Amino acid sequence: MKLKRFKEPNHKRTTIIIFTTVCILLVSGVILYRTFAIFEVKTNQNVIKGTVQDPGDIYFAYYVDDVIQKDMPQKNEGYILDEEKSYCGELGAKDESIKPSLNKEDWSITVKGMKQSRTKCNLYFRNYYKVKTDETEYQIPTSSNELMIEKTGNILLCNNGITAKEETDGIHLSNITKDSTCRFYDTSNNAIDNIDDSKNYILFLTDEETQSTWTIPETKEVTIDLNGHTKNGTISNSGTLYLKSSKENKGIINGIIMTYSNSHTEIENLKLINTSNHTIRANDQSYMKLENVDLENTSSSRVCGVFTSETGKLEIINSNMSAPYGIGGNGGNILVKDSKITTTLLVGIQTNVDHVGNVVISGNTTITGNTYGILIYQGTLELNGSIENYPIIKGLEQTGISLVYGIFNYQYGEIYGKLTINIKGATLTRQGTTLTTENQTGMYHTFLQ
Repeated sequence: MKLKRFKEPNHKRTTIIIFTTVCILLVSGVILYRTFAIFEVKTNQNVIKGTVQDPGDIYFAYYVDDVIQKDMPQKNEGYILDEEKSYCGELGAKDESIKPSLNKEDWSITVKGMKQSRTKCNLYFRNYYKVKTDETEYQIPTSSNELMIEKTGNILLCNNGITAKEETDGIHLSNITKDSTCRFYDTSNNAIDNIDDSKNYILFLTDEETQSTWTIPETKEVTIDLNGHTKNGTISNSGTLYLKSSKENKGIINGIIMTYSNSHTEIENLKLINTSNHTIRANDQSYMKLENVDLENTSSSRVCGVFTSETGKLEIINSNMSAPYGIGGNGGNILVKDSKITTTLLVGIQTNVDHVGNVVISGNTTITGNTYGILIYQGTLELNGSIENYPIIKGLEQTGISLVYGIFNYQYGEIYGKLTINIKGATLTRQGTTLTTENQTGMYHTFLQ
């Protein structure tokens, strides 16, 4: 065994060495950190930009034809926002409650439903509209707003303002301004049950002889184009209804039309047939317009072509009406222009007792009442037109005009009656004229001389 020399450990020296080593390491770390920090680059880069309404801490990525772009497409480049494909969410995740949309007027993005910051929207743009017809989807360039499809059903319904017209080569769709849907149905009631909150268009492609009732809810807007065909039954409108025939030959409504409070109804180029009730009954605060309409009511009862409300508005333009009463009911604001009203039983235009009627007869209009031509209990009556085109009012068994209380504004026109006119109130005449009445073979003729 080899003997070794004993040495007592030097603890002080060991401590100094360890402390020195630690200090060297700390200083080296600080120097190394500062060296990296010197070369650290901080930049703010404008990666994506566009015109947006800023709802908060939100940023956008624009995809044009599925390729990411720095800038949002310009208004005149023909692109639209694909709202079905675009989405928003926190850090780019998809949140169904957040909806981006494009305001086409000022060409800006609006985001609704955002609840927190750091929301990212991926916005996809394309230069075509999608039109779905039953099982087929068409892509319509934004530079065009038309599409032709084949007829595959009895009734066609389109939404979002599309209009439709039947031609020999198919059905032409026009006014395509957004993604839309068109669908064929067997009956008009099935189509009406599927109208949405946009502007709907229903095109008849055949007659519908089965009796049925159309009900238009107060929040809906629909154009129904009979397209020269026939509809039997009742129409009940609480919303906005445009009823017409786009073909030259008039479509036919065989039934009753009811309008309700605050509704809007326009009827054009149709023939309205009724045999037992008021053809049209307009309730309070409703608007009704007839243009190029033939109304024929063959009832033998005391019913009207149009029954009015005191708070409603009625316009009849370039139309013909034959009914026991022409226009009757509770007054309201009534305009008849370039039209013909003939009664088979009683009065051409009448407002009931205790109701106010404000009536304007204009242009080449003829009103012939079997008793009175016009009978107003209280309100105003105006006859107007021109020297060439003026109203003619006739009362075959009574007087042409009876205004129990109100103002008669007589500018143009001629009045005939078995009795002289009965005006209790103020009469205004065209400047430089005098109201004159002559008896001509048993009929009194009143005119401005």
